[in-house]
Amino acid sequence: MNQLKGELIAKMEECQKQQQQNIVELQKTVAVLSEIGPINRWDSAACHPSLALIGPEQLIVQRNGEEEGWISVRAEKAMSKTPYFEVTIVEDKSGIYWACDQKNAIGRPGWT
Repeated sequence: MNQLKGELIAKMEECQKQQQQNIVELQKTVAVLSEIGPINRWDSAACHPSLALIGPEQLIVQRNGEEEGWISVRAEKAMSKTPYFEVTIVEDKSGIYWACDQKNAIGRPGWT
């Protein structure tokens, strides 16, 4: 009986140790995700008519038409203090300019 009790206690201690390690790993993951912040997406209300927002998450912007001039789209939320970007240019026919700004970008006509 005492041997069985000792084995159960040892198993419980091992489980507690594993749970504590899992908690530590989860805390590390939460800390990393907190730095990245929530995923932002493009704002359809602040999107130039020559641009299309693709997908339910609105993470992809596609230029439609051959209209020349400056066009833009804004994000729904302000950037975090540690922003993270991924940009993939599939095709460049007329030059691409990328800017991050809190206000109207450089005051160019046509920018939203």
